[in-house]
Amino acid sequence: MKSLKGPTSDNCLSARSRGKSSGFTLLEVVISMTIISMLVLVLYQAFSMGVRIWEDRHGRQDETLRLEAATSLLRADLTRAVPYNIFWEEGEALLFAGGPGAMFYVTSNGTGSISGAGEGLYFACLYVDVCPEKQEKCLYLSKSSRPSPDFVQEATAFRSATDFSRESFSPDSHMERKSILMLEGIIEAGFFYTGEQYFPFAGVPDHGLERSVQENEISFDRHWVENVLPGQVRISLLLEGQEYIIHVPVSRVSF
Repeated sequence: MKSLKGPTSDNCLSARSRGKSSGFTLLEVVISMTIISMLVLVLYQAFSMGVRIWEDRHGRQDETLRLEAATSLLRADLTRAVPYNIFWEEGEALLFAGGPGAMFYVTSNGTGSISGAGEGLYFACLYVDVCPEKQEKCLYLSKSSRPSPDFVQEATAFRSATDFSRESFSPDSHMERKSILMLEGIIEAGFFYTGEQYFPFAGVPDHGLERSVQENEISFDRHWVENVLPGQVRISLLLEGQEYIIHVPVSRVSF
């Protein structure tokens, strides 16, 4: 009869060796997962950075386009400004008044600012006010094809107000509802006026925007309540840390 023998030590070692080579240890799994997590994190950060760069670049392009559109509209409005006189309790006055953050004017330019605009006069108020639910300022334009009593009252009150009151101007609810948003994300803004005629920048403009003007001997005022139109208006805007200075000529031709 054949004798039964138990497993030898060599057989046990070979079995244990096969068991070890058939899977991963816990340490190997942890190391693999750590490496994969690091790779995923690096790829995610690279992707996020690319998205932020793309959004920032397109955001600056959109901001420049909006600024160019606002500049074009203001230039068209003020180069066709009209010396429109009004009669009220205290006498006759020109319906043009300017302060550091608001400006009332009359223009013959209506195309592109209100629907169906044609020939005629348009009564406008350009002003800076706090954006709803935002910690920033916005540039608004209220424009109408007829001088409503509310508009005339607001304009005459603004014109006859003190400098301090003009600095803290805020439109009434009627004008606010009719206003269109022109620019947002404004950190600081200021309107300035002078009787001097407009002198365009002689150099190459940046993105179509004039950043300078021959103004070494020109003084600008923060308020304009004269009975003549100013020669030019300077609008200073601080957007995302970048300052833009827009010089707009004002027409003195009668309508």
